[in-house]
Amino acid sequence: MAFSDEEFQRLMDIFRDEGSEYLKRLGDCLLHLEKEPKNTALLEEIFRNAHNLKGAARILGLTEIARIAHDLESIFSLAKDGKLAITPERIDAITESIDAISSLLTADVKEEAVNIQEPVKQIHRGFAETREARQETPVKFGRRVSDSQFLSTVKVSTEKLDNMMNQVGELLISKMRFEQRMDETNSLAALCEGLIKDISRLKREELRLKGIKKTRSYTNQDKRGAEIVENVSVGLARLNDELTRFTSDFYENQIDLGIVTGGLEESVKNIRMLPLSTIFETMPKMVRDLSRKLSKKVDLKMEGETIELDKRILEGLKDPMVHLITNCIDHGIEQPDERRKAGKNEDGIINITAAAVGGYIEIAVEDDGRGISVDKIKERALKNGLVTEDMLSGLSKEQLINFVFEPGFSTSDIITDISGRGVGMDIVKKNIGDLNGLISIQSEYGKGSRITIRVPLTLVTVRVILIDISGEVCALPETAIDRILSVKEEQIFTIGDSEVFRESGDILPIGRLSHILGFSKKEDEDADNEYPAIIIEGGEKKAAFIVDNIIGSETIILKNLTFPLTKVRNVSGAALLGDGRIAIVLNPADIIDSMKAVKPLPIKKVKEREIEKKSVLVVDDSITTRTLEKNILESSGYDVTLAVDGLDAYNKLQNKDFDIIVLDVQMPNMDGFAFTEKARNTQEFSNIPIILVTSLESDADKRRGIEVGADAYIVKRTFDQSNLLETIKRLI
Repeated sequence: MAFSDEEFQRLMDIFRDEGSEYLKRLGDCLLHLEKEPKNTALLEEIFRNAHNLKGAARILGLTEIARIAHDLESIFSLAKDGKLAITPERIDAITESIDAISSLLTADVKEEAVNIQEPVKQIHRGFAETREARQETPVKFGRRVSDSQFLSTVKVSTEKLDNMMNQVGELLISKMRFEQRMDETNSLAALCEGLIKDISRLKREELRLKGIKKTRSYTNQDKRGAEIVENVSVGLARLNDELTRFTSDFYENQIDLGIVTGGLEESVKNIRMLPLSTIFETMPKMVRDLSRKLSKKVDLKMEGETIELDKRILEGLKDPMVHLITNCIDHGIEQPDERRKAGKNEDGIINITAAAVGGYIEIAVEDDGRGISVDKIKERALKNGLVTEDMLSGLSKEQLINFVFEPGFSTSDIITDISGRGVGMDIVKKNIGDLNGLISIQSEYGKGSRITIRVPLTLVTVRVILIDISGEVCALPETAIDRILSVKEEQIFTIGDSEVFRESGDILPIGRLSHILGFSKKEDEDADNEYPAIIIEGGEKKAAFIVDNIIGSETIILKNLTFPLTKVRNVSGAALLGDGRIAIVLNPADIIDSMKAVKPLPIKKVKEREIEKKSVLVVDDSITTRTLEKNILESSGYDVTLAVDGLDAYNKLQNKDFDIIVLDVQMPNMDGFAFTEKARNTQEFSNIPIILVTSLESDADKRRGIEVGADAYIVKRTFDQSNLLETIKRLI
């Protein structure tokens, strides 16, 4: 199918990421396969990755990559069937093929001129003709491993560590549920104790009445009533004793569980922790190379590089740090002659310092360069239409400096090939926000600038404030919350088109969080003239947000979003609470920025438009294919949910109603045929239309698809957007 240049580039960016991951898996598997050439699990894994790579390449029309991947798929299909031996020579050739694909991924693959080396082509032609397996030398067992081969350390993949941390997270969630059950048990014990007291009062009242009515005879009915009361009293006393013993044991078990889970969590966290030197060690060479290129003299000083933090935080910090230091050298540090005229040493200084503060780390990047001109910021802000002359007078120096985080904003008159022109500081802020961090800038013109980054040491556990937004439980990191308060209607007024809030001399933008996030409005939202609100800070920016209710504070196990959900605005992850509810973890910086993007409405008039959309479940283990189909369907007005395989899709069917399912065939855990058959045999899902979109194009495969219950069968090689949309329209 044909794509516009913009669409093709966007999909190519996704495909490059996905393709690189496939190639990495292929390379890792080949290393193991050389030692275990007959390992069927490895052969299957390589075959599947080659198949997925082929399918994703075909759907984008990348014929050369698809051809090589197809050859690899054929090789390992023969190997799986025992018809081809995997020798070291063949692994060398396969590695060369993988390198060829890697080269194609980094090239402009839309150009017809792109090609692979002739030796690789020869290799593949040879493979296509090979059908006989080579005799292997028998493996000799029983060799004693020498003591020197035993090491005190082992290498563990980050994937395994992530899986381990996920399991620890699940254990901590179980611990929270355990604690909740403990609270419920204590409540039950308190209820039992209260009933015992009530019965004691009842017995005392009975004795008092007997004293008053001495003349009255004591009937058999009175006797039976007294016996019942006595029996209930004895039973409750026994129950109370058992509950007391049970809660005592429960409490001890709770303490033991807390110690074990806490220790395990800390141990796994420590395994994942790496020193800042992991990214700092590349800085000296970068500073040296850039300063020489720009004919500047720069002295780099670093402190705190031994501080350890989670690998994921380090990965997220790398690009922002590189960009900040590049900006310091390119735009901050002056040329030697300019520094001499300003009375400075010819050698500019960049200081990078890091310090641990509680569960957070603060990194400061400071230079003694020219600093940021507030006058130039005002000029540029007016020119870009970000402010008016009247608004400028009410802005502080810090607020003005924060304009550098606006997309495309720059005070520089020169575009360089090093740090660009205002391109990137908004991305830096976004990346730091994705880490649940904050970034701020202080600058003195002529003296230098200081940029401070604050991020958590780990993204696994986070202290949050839980809030209710239109019936949804959401969470905000405590570090981003300035204060919680009640806002009265008379404190809210309008400036221009914006709602603002006056409190303690501050004037802050204010909005209803449900409106900004696109949640449906509750019927009783504006019943009162006083609203619970949270003031959130992102760097130097602050804003007030009205919520429905403040639930409380809690330490959560943060579950980060995976691709392609990493691009979801305003959301940084999710958490499973102890009571089984799922909380959406909000990104504070994104929320503040979203307030500007959403047209403000008066607090009393916030209404959401309900749009009925047909719901589509897209199932494919290829990220490229999932994203392509999602974009096609969403642009046509469908509500799209993604699943990575048949098992994931079947689980999603339990929680949401879908109008149609678009399904790949070859997937791990549960393939498309098995899923279709299972869905058709389940009464509640039996009538949902299913479209198979797959690389399998034989008549036998098509017949099998229809036999298991598919309503339509589309081959990826001939994939056409209009065909898919027309098929969906016809089926629902």
